[in-house]
Amino acid sequence: MKKILFLFILVIFIGISCDKNDEYMIVSDGFIIETETSYYQYGTHTLKTSTGEVLYSLTSNSIDLIVYNDVYVEIKGNLIEGYPIEGGPEYLEVKSIKVID
Repeated sequence: MKKILFLFILVIFIGISCDKNDEYMIVSDGFIIETETSYYQYGTHTLKTSTGEVLYSLTSNSIDLIVYNDVYVEIKGNLIEGYPIEGGPEYLEVKSIKVID
């Protein structure tokens, strides 16, 4: 019985934690482009509009962004504190990607 109660409390706690993180999620769409050289020196990729405007500098610990290079996508992620710097874009930790056809 104690194990069941513990699991129930754990599931509730995880659910509350997930909802709290979703509140701060950024949702945006654009083309993921691999960053070769930039003056701001952070992020492995950028999210750009069709006209080339940089929306966000991107990184991800859970998703291989190279797979989505030059693909139009919708991303969800969290802003990384302490950015932007050197006049660069906001820095986003990507949590999920959906390809848009």
